[in-house]
Amino acid sequence: MYDNIVYIGGELEKGSPELPGHLFQVDVSVMLNKLDLLNPSYQTVIYNQREKLMHLYHNKTQDMVYLVLYYGSLPIPPGVNALRWETGYSDISWAQLHNMANTIPISIVSPVWNAKEQYLQICKTTNTQPAIKNFYPYHNNLQFVQDFMYKNIDYKIDYDCNKLFVCMNANTKLQRTMLMGKLSQADLLQHAHWSWLDTNGKGKDMPRIHTFDPTKVVSLADDILIDEARVDGVKRLHPNGHYVGSIYNDAYIDLSVETYGQLEAINFTEKTWRSYWYGKPCMQLAPAGHYKMLWDWGFQPYNELFDYTYMDDPNISTRIKAIADNLTNLSGKTKTEMDILIKTIETKIIHNHNTVKNLSLDHMPTDELKHLYEHHIIPNDLFFGWPEHQKHIGDITI
Repeated sequence: MYDNIVYIGGELEKGSPELPGHLFQVDVSVMLNKLDLLNPSYQTVIYNQREKLMHLYHNKTQDMVYLVLYYGSLPIPPGVNALRWETGYSDISWAQLHNMANTIPISIVSPVWNAKEQYLQICKTTNTQPAIKNFYPYHNNLQFVQDFMYKNIDYKIDYDCNKLFVCMNANTKLQRTMLMGKLSQADLLQHAHWSWLDTNGKGKDMPRIHTFDPTKVVSLADDILIDEARVDGVKRLHPNGHYVGSIYNDAYIDLSVETYGQLEAINFTEKTWRSYWYGKPCMQLAPAGHYKMLWDWGFQPYNELFDYTYMDDPNISTRIKAIADNLTNLSGKTKTEMDILIKTIETKIIHNHNTVKNLSLDHMPTDELKHLYEHHIIPNDLFFGWPEHQKHIGDITI
């Protein structure tokens, strides 16, 4: 039924007790027991996916093969620094993918909304003849947010806050380091509840900008965190799901850095959905085109608070400066003045909450993919250690 659907990134080898690539210890027995209860047809898009792809390739199938990714869209292109291009393709290279795509028809289903544009530009730059047939974007965790994670959570508009903004950072990435360095330089962190957990231990690889030290772990007092042993033996703080602590409600603005590891790949995660769902005015450091896409989907900008002129600028440094400038402009306001501003955008906050609750999800190109998506088989987050996702794989909201 799903013979031509291949899940790339995090797939299991049948019979293996190990989780590939995940740093935090997970109760593998619970996960495997859950998988054993699934419809056997679902297991064909969970186990041995590399072997499945090679089988389709060697048999030279002429049926469209759909490669489904949880994260990113393409392997590391030639000449691109691996630190700037995170990928779920593991050991499948750019050249190998193109070799396969020149033999069998391949389309890519990924959470990158500008994947086709990126691909064609890379092909032009590397003098590569395009071989991927089509790109289909989808929301890789919005349905789970709507169906389970935030389903019973209503918005709450916060007033009389002690801090201007909240900024929570778990995994260390270059763009997050750049933003925090700029906020430090602009003396804005004093106006924030903020955390820097260095969950993935990459702080040591990042530049030190102004006085911001990316190797120093900073946690919020009542952040919902757990301290787990990593597979490599290092103890690190790790967020427990995508929920927020009460300190989140003590700031007027949610500032987040969207997950994007493939240069300017536009991707939407809970970091964007969280603020709209909870009713928090927000800014995201995200690739150019992020805000335009949100407005196209019906979200309303908070023009009363923010100047968006340079928030979608192609240059990331310009986008970071725009965020810092917006915060600087608001940092001198009193609680009373901020409360008045928030009151003027109440209707927008409620509108955006309703928009994220009802945002259309039907982007899958086939009925089979749509079925897997609706039952939380694709994408699955089993391999990233979230107990909430493990609990609901194979489920559908009634």
